[in-house]
Amino acid sequence: MALRVAEGCLRVCHPLHDGRRQITDFLMPGDGIGLNEVRRHNGSIEAVTPAHVALLATDAAEVEGEPDLAQARIGAMQARLFMLGHKNAREKLAAFLLEMADRIAPGEADFRLPMSRYDIADYLCLSPETVCRNFTQMISDGLIALPDSQTVQILHRAPLEFIGR
Repeated sequence: MALRVAEGCLRVCHPLHDGRRQITDFLMPGDGIGLNEVRRHNGSIEAVTPAHVALLATDAAEVEGEPDLAQARIGAMQARLFMLGHKNAREKLAAFLLEMADRIAPGEADFRLPMSRYDIADYLCLSPETVCRNFTQMISDGLIALPDSQTVQILHRAPLEFIGR
C-alpha cells in the first residue's frame, strides 16, 4: 500500500526512546510514500495542514510514476543524513529553507511554510529556540524576511545557497 498527497502537507514522524520525535520527511502535493516503509520503522504519518490523500494498493514506485523512486528516496535520505551530521544549525536552516522554496514555490522568492518552528526543529535535529535564533540572525543579515510567521521571503539567494549547500 502507498499514499499519495493530493493537497496539503504531511509529516513522517518516528518516536524516540526519550519521548521526543524525529520528523524524517515532509510530504507535499504529488509526493508519495510506501506505508510499509513508514511502518517498518515504527513511524506515523500526520497532517500538518488540512490534506487530501489517495490510498493506493500499489508500491511506492508506482505512486510517483518513477521506476527509480526507491533510488530517489535513498538519495534524498543520504543528502538529509549528510546535512544533519555535518552542518551547523545555521547551515541546516539555510539548506531547509532552500529545499522548501524549491519544493513549495520553485523559482519564487516568497513561499509559505506549512509547518511550525517546532516541526522544523524536529526535522533538523535542533531545539526550537535554536531555529528561532537562526531565523532572527538570517533576518538581521538581510538574507530573508518574515512578513508573518509562515511566509518566508528569500532576499539574497546566493549567500543563502553558499551557507546551506
